Parts: sequence; C-alpha cells; structure tokens
Amino acid sequence: VGKQTNSEKGLGEGVVLQLCEPIFDIGVSVFFDNFFNSPTLQVDLLERNVLACGTVRATRKGMPNNFPEDKKMKRGDIDYFSADGISCVKWMDNRSVLLLTNYISPTEKVEVERRKSSAAEKMKTNCPLIVQHYNK
Repeated sequence: VGKQTNSEKGLGEGVVLQLCEPIFDIGVSVFFDNFFNSPTLQVDLLERNVLACGTVRATRKGMPNNFPEDKKMKRGDIDYFSADGISCVKWMDNRSVLLLTNYISPTEKVEVERRKSSAAEKMKTNCPLIVQHYNK
C-alpha cells in the first residue's frame, strides 16, 4: 500500500487516506498512532466524513506550539487547542500525551485510576475523553 500512495502527502497520511477510501462519506471512526497522524490528515478525513482520532508527534507540521512545557504540568493537567474542526489535546499522565481528533470534544473529561509513582496504591486523576476513546 505504501509505495502506491499519493506523493504530495507524507507516507503515513497517504496510507491512511488510501485505506480509508472505501469508508469515505459513511461517518465511521478510525484510530491510528503518531506515525500516521497529523493536522492535515485530520482535515482531509473530516472533509470526507471520516471521524478520526489518534496520538500525534509534537513536531508534526501544523501542530500548535503554545502548549505548556511538560515540566510545568502536573499529572492530570489537560490543555487543548481547537481550530477548523480539529482539536489537539495535551494530557499529562506519567509523561505527556498528545492527541488529535476531528470529532471528540476536547473539553469532556473522565476520572481514571492511575498508580502513584513508586507505590502500589492508586489515585484518581482527570483524563480527557479523547484518551479513553483512543485506548478503547
């Protein structure tokens, strides 16, 4: 699939678009990891009525650069940026997690249990709904 993708897109984006072609305009949800995801892919899929969600690399072209630094965030902190129907969410767990979506609200959150570092006991912390959808 990779060798036959559209050359104007990156390899990851081209693969996703090619594989999603049969589900364009159906309104199906797709999930993928940070190798494939980018803001431009999210826009392309939204225009074709494909609901998308996935982790993303902070260095991808078009990513917002106004998120707080990791060292200034504590576990459970959530920040987000939305534009043109695409939302980028940064969540601090043991380390920061960045996700992009074109259909899940960045403001909705759930409470999850996480282990305290270097301890067996668990603590409750805030988690964006987008993370729960992605993990499911």
